[in-house]
Amino acid sequence: MRLLLTSLVLAWPLIAEEVPASAPASTPEETEEVVESAPAPEIKAPPEAAPEAAEKTAEASKPAPEPVTLQNSTFEKFTLGGSFQLRGYYHDFTAESDLKKSLSFSLSKFRLDLAGAYNEHLGLLGQFQVEGNGKNFGVEAVYAYYKQGAFQLAAGKIKKAFSMEALQSSTTLYTVDRGQLYSTFLHKTNGYAGYDLGVGLKGGFMDEGSEVTYEAGVFNGKQGDAGGYANAQLEEKDKGFKAKDFAGRLGYKGLGGLEAEFAFSTKTAENLASAGNLDFAADAAYEAGLAMQIGGLRAQGEVSWGSNHNGLDSLIVDGSSEYLAFYGMLVWRREYGHGCASETVLKFEGLDPDMTIGAGGGAPNDGKFRYTVGANYFFTPKVSLLLNYGILQPVTKVVGEDKLTQDVDLLWRLNF
Repeated sequence: MRLLLTSLVLAWPLIAEEVPASAPASTPEETEEVVESAPAPEIKAPPEAAPEAAEKTAEASKPAPEPVTLQNSTFEKFTLGGSFQLRGYYHDFTAESDLKKSLSFSLSKFRLDLAGAYNEHLGLLGQFQVEGNGKNFGVEAVYAYYKQGAFQLAAGKIKKAFSMEALQSSTTLYTVDRGQLYSTFLHKTNGYAGYDLGVGLKGGFMDEGSEVTYEAGVFNGKQGDAGGYANAQLEEKDKGFKAKDFAGRLGYKGLGGLEAEFAFSTKTAENLASAGNLDFAADAAYEAGLAMQIGGLRAQGEVSWGSNHNGLDSLIVDGSSEYLAFYGMLVWRREYGHGCASETVLKFEGLDPDMTIGAGGGAPNDGKFRYTVGANYFFTPKVSLLLNYGILQPVTKVVGEDKLTQDVDLLWRLNF
């Protein structure tokens, strides 16, 4: 009996620990607290699945990349971005003379973008060309803006609201060049498109699932980036000519992915050579564009027509010829996941700088066609490699001047 009592005394602490005394019922709040604080049961993956599960968990735990944000006492938000584009090319590689062939590398673009917002309505944007295409530091675009909903008013160096392709950012182009016939003619030859100093507004509204947008602006007319229309405005040739240019655009998007636009752009000149002579004239160009997106296939095209003053204000007053330019493009895009994708591009351009009947018939190169085949690969949404093979076909009646020019261009594009 003594032995039994002794055993019970020694075993009582263990029995009391395993079988606790009954506690009063918990309130709902206390129960929720207990459940939240309780450790989650550990679920172990099978040995063969452990590495894969760990890899997925590590990938899911990676924080999403954030844009670089700088501190400034004036702005609520100040961000840094940009684009780096390195180009390799072999131009006119089928020429009989090696002197006509061109094989090299070039830094097409190294641009820094700075954006500062005072608040949700007011801000500044600057795109600075640090290096590229033989140009050192320069301003590609810089403007102050005010926006309220879809409406925005901007003042500074901005893009003219003309041409669907000209308004597209260089960071999202489907081909290495914006358009060696179409866009180059509108921008560098006649100044209807591209950047200029001015004031512009844009806005839009939604109507039954369709979007209608509008843009308009008044521009200096004597400005452009280095190598662009400004270099055609030579002081000794155009002294005394001054006026302002206008541009406007109306766009539509809807109806199963259809995009359509109509735009106009002017070049005006005023001859003030003498006090008693006031001679004013204006050239105008028009553009119509269509695009359609069906799954991974995009079809896009534009046609532009109007006065060709060949980059000289004096010809605006004295008389310009008429031009016709167009392009059509097909882009097939395939997504592979994890940001990887590829694009196959077919593009056809045409330019007739002088459509006047009976004029320019004997010119060496009265018109041109250009064919481009492209293959693009996106390693990430911001890192891509573009490869283009292009053929330039002169439209001419002069024997010997109708030879094809064949080019290969490779572009490595990094946006940040």
